[in-house]
Amino acid sequence: MKRLANHDNGLRTSARRARTNHIGAFRESVETINRLKWRHLITARTDEGQPLIGPTAGYTTWIATLPGDNVAALSWAWVVIDPGVITVENILQIASNLYPTDESGVVLGPDRRTQVLARILSGLEWYEVVREFALESRMG
Repeated sequence: MKRLANHDNGLRTSARRARTNHIGAFRESVETINRLKWRHLITARTDEGQPLIGPTAGYTTWIATLPGDNVAALSWAWVVIDPGVITVENILQIASNLYPTDESGVVLGPDRRTQVLARILSGLEWYEVVREFALESRMG
């Protein structure tokens, strides 16, 4: 499995924390979630070993440190539908250990949670990371 890990920016420390700290499900306010600083952890192909005739597909995972040094994670599948055109495979299937809450601490429903998580994706530079990875994996 090819991996792209050129976005270290404290990644080794965060990955070490991820191995030693609690990685569970976390309830956090939308306000707290919106302030998190996300870092690329890994991008990999899920079609490794397949002929490169069709789309390249894979997943990417990003992490952020929560209050209390716990680790939040976001992961989603992506697909290259044309050279240079990359999209989230299914926006409804963003995997995360974050459960956003409203101002009163009530966990948001699935639709609203998806909106919050999708907004995070739109603010990340994931497209460039995946594009670079997809180009690299096609060339060898």
